[in-house]
Amino acid sequence: MQADISAAAEPITASIDQLKGPLSWNYEDRQGGVYLALEDHDKIFNNLSNPPIIVNDVNTLSQEDKQKFNDLISTRYEGDSLSIVPSCDCGELSGGYNLGKVCGVCQTEVQQSTEKRIESTLWMKAPDGVHGFINPNVWLMFEKYFSSKQLCLVEWLCNPNLRYDNEKNESLNRLKRYNFKRGYNNFIENFDTIMNALYDIFAIHKRLEIQDFKTTMRKYRHCLFSQYVPVPSKVAFVTEKNDSTVTSDTQTSLAMDAIRTMSSIKQALRPLMPKQLENRTLKCVKQLAVYYEETYKTRLASKDGFIRKHMISGRLHYTARAVIVSLSEPHEYDELHLPWGLSVGLLRTHLTNKLLKLGYTPRAAACLLQESISRYHPLVDTLLNELIDESPCLSEIAEHELTVPKKKGLYVIIQRNPSLHRLSAQFMRVTKIIKDPSIQTISMSVLSLTGPNADFDGDALNILLITDKEMMRKMYRLSPHYGILSLQEPSKVSGCVGMPKPVVSTIDNWLKKGPKVKEEAV
Repeated sequence: MQADISAAAEPITASIDQLKGPLSWNYEDRQGGVYLALEDHDKIFNNLSNPPIIVNDVNTLSQEDKQKFNDLISTRYEGDSLSIVPSCDCGELSGGYNLGKVCGVCQTEVQQSTEKRIESTLWMKAPDGVHGFINPNVWLMFEKYFSSKQLCLVEWLCNPNLRYDNEKNESLNRLKRYNFKRGYNNFIENFDTIMNALYDIFAIHKRLEIQDFKTTMRKYRHCLFSQYVPVPSKVAFVTEKNDSTVTSDTQTSLAMDAIRTMSSIKQALRPLMPKQLENRTLKCVKQLAVYYEETYKTRLASKDGFIRKHMISGRLHYTARAVIVSLSEPHEYDELHLPWGLSVGLLRTHLTNKLLKLGYTPRAAACLLQESISRYHPLVDTLLNELIDESPCLSEIAEHELTVPKKKGLYVIIQRNPSLHRLSAQFMRVTKIIKDPSIQTISMSVLSLTGPNADFDGDALNILLITDKEMMRKMYRLSPHYGILSLQEPSKVSGCVGMPKPVVSTIDNWLKKGPKVKEEAV
């Protein structure tokens, strides 16, 4: 899983592993951006800034001990405001006069809430006799790649008590022929041998997917198993108490199930047998995997989630967004008319440069542009038209195409989420700036709507301004006319292109009657 952002000047590392799950954000020069990667839990455990608390060793027999344990797991807020008073993690020590002191209960330093490092205080340790934890995110991969007819074959191998009576499951029947001994520890001991067998079984139906999975396993082999697994930071579990009600996150219970499964081992009335310890560990891994999967879907990868809100949808330079309407004037299919206020903001750098050359001071230029966003100004209008006239012709950047007309305009990329087709992002030209500041919509040709799957009922498009010829050369291949022919069938028109019926009729008549009409004219 990778979320590639534009390359940063310095390495970026912002761990989500300790907050939400086993994935974290890393940076590598060869990747040129931020991406998701598996983390080595044992390495994180050995480099913690504060001594960890092991869930397996926590005593929760008394009500007082249970309350202390709950305080370590979740963050409690009372009232309608958030406290900024310095405190330790458990809240036993608080107040500015205690800054820097170490709490005797949770062994954490009293700090400002805004300066606390987000990391897991609670960790789960593999029980004695169990070889370790399977990374919960790797378990999700096992369920994705090695499931057949609602049965995960890896779970069948790890859990000897799992019964499955469907004799028509060909994948399971082939796995049984290898005579692998079932059990959690045995799976870890013979991991490579078992994986090779599973690769062979599923390569028939999932060849490409299995190949990608094998590459991932080789790259992150050191992250697959660990002796310690973090409990998500208490920042992720928020409980709010008002006058009469106590509310908490609905996903909290998913993680609590895993925590209680591991903490209950020490509270058992009699020591558990080795097979029971293995089954408890497997159950804990599965419960954490369920929590992580739900967190990824709803908190990280959803439309209003962490990734889209704070990273992918971050505002970039020379970008804009506005609602589109129909361009009713005579036009070409790749023309755009931009609203006044949006254009002043999008081209602020270019306009400032021109104003400085006219003798304006930086302050005076900034004030003029700020006032012109919502008010028409003739000088700004003149400068905007100059920018359009000074833009290079398409023929200058597409010399290899003899038929490229000498079109001008401010070149932009327009795009609409989700990007499902190759014409979801298109190379277009801004040929006019609308002078009426009250109009705040982009005028666009109806001929270019099919690619981004847009219409004129309130859809908004993103705009990226192309700032140099090198960028123009690279983006020119996104021109609408490059999406006319289908990639699926030869000599077929792509479904990404929408042409009015009169145009289709004219083309049809020309193809059928054009040569005959020409002969009669001769």
